[in-house]
Amino acid sequence: MIYFRKNTITGYTPEEIERGIRKFSFRRHIRLDFHSSVSYMTGDKYFYGVETSKDIQLTRIRTPFERFLPKLIFSFSKKDEFIVYRVRYAYSSLIGLFFLLSAAVFNLIYAFNTSWIDAGSLIVAGLMAIFLALTVLESEITRLRILKAILKSKIDHTTSSSLISRQ
Repeated sequence: MIYFRKNTITGYTPEEIERGIRKFSFRRHIRLDFHSSVSYMTGDKYFYGVETSKDIQLTRIRTPFERFLPKLIFSFSKKDEFIVYRVRYAYSSLIGLFFLLSAAVFNLIYAFNTSWIDAGSLIVAGLMAIFLALTVLESEITRLRILKAILKSKIDHTTSSSLISRQ
């Protein structure tokens, strides 16, 4: 797998992070690369998740309007105690990225051979910029959703703990 970003979550314990991730995830048994993450109904869940012996992989549940955002998979390593997660593209988004990269390379070769930049090169450059901007947007939306799940889980756990201690 090609991971392009590594983030660290600070301010929370590993138990709080794991509890938040597990509480707000639908469990799946097939790879997230092959599972559609588009749904009208999410309920109280934010992610689809697959657990392996080494890590937990998540992808954000997206609405049909967000279908055009690149699909990212976030991997929380059990070895790192859920403090660090890595980000990669799903296979479909990776194919789109490689298509745009190969088009950019071919347009660059054409421009060197003819000493001319045509409209196709500008279109490919624009599409590449849009793809990368959408990747940053999806990454930030998911990062905020992870933090929201952790915080919501922490508040729920604190509230239930205080109710139990009062009884």
